[in-house]
Amino acid sequence: MHDTCLSFIKGKDPALCQIFQCIFDEEVVMRALASFLVLLIAGIAAAFAADDSLMKQAQSTFEPIPLKPPAIKDVTATPAMIELGKALYFDPRLSQSHNISCNTCHQIGLGGVDELPTSIGHKWQKGSRNAPTVLNSVFNAAQFWDGRAADLKEQAGGPIQNPIEMGISHKHAIEMLKGISGYAKLFNAAFPSDAQAPELVQQLPRPLLWQRSQHDLARRDGLAGSLGSVGPL
Repeated sequence: MHDTCLSFIKGKDPALCQIFQCIFDEEVVMRALASFLVLLIAGIAAAFAADDSLMKQAQSTFEPIPLKPPAIKDVTATPAMIELGKALYFDPRLSQSHNISCNTCHQIGLGGVDELPTSIGHKWQKGSRNAPTVLNSVFNAAQFWDGRAADLKEQAGGPIQNPIEMGISHKHAIEMLKGISGYAKLFNAAFPSDAQAPELVQQLPRPLLWQRSQHDLARRDGLAGSLGSVGPL
């Protein structure tokens, strides 16, 4: 059948006929296929070598996320503190509009972010930067993208009073919380002494840890040579 087609094509376009002859020539096809396989194998080998080099560089630079958060001087996190922190984190009443909570821009179910180019805040205003994740933020060397806050205690007050984000003054927020009966019980359980209360902000994101990335598991379990050996998470 192909001989008939080639004869017809040859009369119309000799150059095209030569191309079709090469296609139908099994020996030519097999040689081309063998060359392709050689190039493919060489490319895969080079990729593995590059991956190995990159892996060694990563292992020398990054350590696995610790299983426990760093200690805060003179403060011991308690279940009552964590319970209070959870209530505050998800409470939109900490915003002027009563529509925005910490979780609005740092959604726990989305890895601690909102997956937006820039977060939407008070009166539908858009910020200038996207929201960083709160997961493992207790281990950050500094807070905010530009590092302007040294720690979580310094960082926590910013978004609440920022007119673009939650837009509420500290004074208003405190007065409002005092007017919600349920919070009195939570605060008294978490901080029997009023002097301890300022330390709450450092405790809020501390339980928000994620140490089960393939890198963390591989390094922690001694599987440094093969991240692929760690199953789906």
